[in-house]
Amino acid sequence: MQEIELRFQIPPEQRRPLLLWLKSAGSLRRERLQAAYFDTAARDLARAGFALRLRREGRRWVQTLKGEAPDGMTRLEHNVTLGQGAAMPALDVARHAAHPAGAALLARVAELGGEAALLCLFRTDIRRHSVQLTQDGSVLELALDEGQLLADAEPGQREAPVLELEIELKSGSPAALLQLAREAVSAHGLWLEHRSKALRGDLLARAQPAAPPALATAAPWRRGSSAQQALKQLLQAALEPLLGNASQIASGSHAPEHLHQLRVGLLRLMVCLQLLQGLPAKDDGPQEQQLRALRAAAQALRRSLSAARDADVQARTPWQTSLDAAWRATGLSDDDTAAAADARPRSSAAELLRSAEAQALLLELLALLSSAGGSSPESPPRPGGGGMLRRACQARLARWQATLQDSGKQITGLAAEDRHRLRQRLRRLRYALEQTAELLPGAKTDSQLQELKQLHQQLGELNDLEQALQQARQQAGQQRRLQAAFALGYLHQEHALRLQQADASWRRWRKRRRR
Repeated sequence: MQEIELRFQIPPEQRRPLLLWLKSAGSLRRERLQAAYFDTAARDLARAGFALRLRREGRRWVQTLKGEAPDGMTRLEHNVTLGQGAAMPALDVARHAAHPAGAALLARVAELGGEAALLCLFRTDIRRHSVQLTQDGSVLELALDEGQLLADAEPGQREAPVLELEIELKSGSPAALLQLAREAVSAHGLWLEHRSKALRGDLLARAQPAAPPALATAAPWRRGSSAQQALKQLLQAALEPLLGNASQIASGSHAPEHLHQLRVGLLRLMVCLQLLQGLPAKDDGPQEQQLRALRAAAQALRRSLSAARDADVQARTPWQTSLDAAWRATGLSDDDTAAAADARPRSSAAELLRSAEAQALLLELLALLSSAGGSSPESPPRPGGGGMLRRACQARLARWQATLQDSGKQITGLAAEDRHRLRQRLRRLRYALEQTAELLPGAKTDSQLQELKQLHQQLGELNDLEQALQQARQQAGQQRRLQAAFALGYLHQEHALRLQQADASWRRWRKRRRR
């Protein structure tokens, strides 16, 4: 069985309007769902992509195995109905033996020492209001879940509230699910919750405020891949860095790395969509305007997150720690130091990712992945295939490298805005080369990519230093003159050193590319 659904967090003030919306759609079903989730103390099943639970639905018990979602909406699910009663039945993983995911589960549990290694790590107590409706020939179920996640701990029980909407496709087209999701987001200010109850319950049991950041790494296209295979692979690779990190940030609890990886994921998506632009759509694949619209939306969201990212970076740059230590060593004081700290930009990343614009982008990503035609990205590439994609990437990479080389002989002679533009071009070329490493063998060498990474890092540090200098200048003009003047001198010296280092790396790269 495959379960196709989306989950959304509900703003507390929208609970009643959303419940009224569900009532207007049909006859509401009410039930209480109490579940216990099982894993090893080391979370071995979760790392393997499994969620295993016993749930009481009304008076009956159901044992459920869930697998990972390959497209952000679809999950493998196997349910086994058990008896009725108040007492929870014993867990038995062999109940899933006939299911493909169950065979993998049994093998993993055997490796871990059998069922004795599985523990009840947390529980859920949910009151569900659900309704089924038909839209464009598809049957959909909407369920408003309200309740708590519960984890036993010393000295007392940990709890976390649950208030979310699930939209599940019972039959028909995923397009109907996505259209209904857009309507719900627009009407009630919902935002996608990519993190399952199992993940959030596990975080609660471990007293962890956030899941680890999903890394935005390259997923190189294979040689012989068609444009449609490349698009599917790109969208699938973007799911976790975008949806996973966005959900964690929107929850209001995140680390700076979540935001960094989200912005890197957006940029990788933008670069790769640009590589695919200009190719004719085949097999009902997305049109050029769809790719352009998705790229523009990703660019707009990334820019809107810049202020929150800059605040995170400035707070944890290596020189900020050194600067603070050097200032303390002077023994001087500045009455406005506290005011200066309060004047730093406040992060609004959670609000930005809950916005209608951000949610529209994430839903469009899911819609494109759902509708992308052609064969699976895992299908073997056709011998001699993918010629159109390969030639388009070769031509674009050649233009981007030529544009980069024409940016100037020396970095030291460039204005700050020109250095920033150079960094953007360099980053674009780096991500494109990483994406096409297997598609275009020989188009790069390890040494060239290493040089690009180093240059990218150096120019990024220069950009961060220039922002710190600008902030120090502003503070110097706002009666925080003593500490700001000290910071200006320190940062100017650091900036000059790093500028020389970046310039040397730049001249070395240009020289080698001319050979």
